[in-house]
Amino acid sequence: MRDVTVRYKQTVIGVAWAIVRPFITMVIFTIVFGRLAGLPSESGAPYPVMVLAGMLPWFLFSSIPDRGIEQIVGNSNLIERSTFHA
Repeated sequence: MRDVTVRYKQTVIGVAWAIVRPFITMVIFTIVFGRLAGLPSESGAPYPVMVLAGMLPWFLFSSIPDRGIEQIVGNSNLIERSTFHA
């Protein structure tokens, strides 16, 4: 929870951005692909639920490289240059 609070403290809506971002993306994808493109939901589940089920893992895995790089840069003092003598 601390990481989420620190990450979103500079945004206008704060921690709620972690919930609002996937929701807004779900709404946009539902309008574009569900309504305008007319893509069907083959399983019979509502299209917004299917979009959200696909977007949540995407947000998780797409943020892993960014967070990893931020952690390495932020904790660069822990990484020291070591010299190996052969």
